[in-house]
This record gives sequence, structure tokens and C-alpha cells, in this order.
Amino acid sequence: LRSFYYPLILQRPWLSVYFFSILLVVSMGLLNLVTACLVENAMDNAAITAEEERSMLKQKVRGALPSLIDIFQELDSDGSGLLTHQEVDNVPLEILPPRVLDSVYVDSMRDIFDLLDVHECG
Repeated sequence: LRSFYYPLILQRPWLSVYFFSILLVVSMGLLNLVTACLVENAMDNAAITAEEERSMLKQKVRGALPSLIDIFQELDSDGSGLLTHQEVDNVPLEILPPRVLDSVYVDSMRDIFDLLDVHECG
């Protein structure tokens, strides 16, 4: 490669700017390709990790589902079969099974209510 561009630069020194700019553009392009591959792999790994965490959380909740159903039926003070914000506002988190508390990071029963409220109707 040197045998190609070195004699040209000796005859016409202004071509050094041309070859230098080509070298710069090609190296930056390759660097961008490498960076894109690394970022794509990191994003894929993050998505896989998030999916694994979601499936582990589902398994924990499924395992605790019978006890959660019993707890929610006890909290249903009006017997309507539905829980409201008022029914869970003053309930301590300690009534939940430990496997649920280990997998969900919440501060109150209201947070759990909002997390499990699939219809978002309160």
C-alpha cells in the first residue's frame, strides 16, 4: 500500500491531505462499527437479563398465589370480591409471604395494589 501512495505524495505533496483524510474517515468508520457491535451485544444481554428476571418474578408470584388469594380475600372487608385503595391503605406489608416481599420492592400495600391493579380502576 505504501508503494502506491508514497510516490504520489512525493510528486504532489497536496495529496497527503487527501490520503490522510481517507485514512481518518476509514478508521473512524471502523471504530463506529466496532462500537455499534459492542452496544448491540450489551443491549441484547440487558434484554435477556430483564426477561430472565421477569420470568423468575412470575415463578415466585405463582408459587405464592394461593396465599395471596387468601390474604386478598381477608382484606376484602365489604365482601364484593374486589379490593379498593381504602381496603389496603392501612394494611402492613408484613402480611405478605416472604417470597413476594423478596421479589418486589415496594414501600406500602398501596404500591403492591397499584402494581397488581391490571384494570387500573382502583
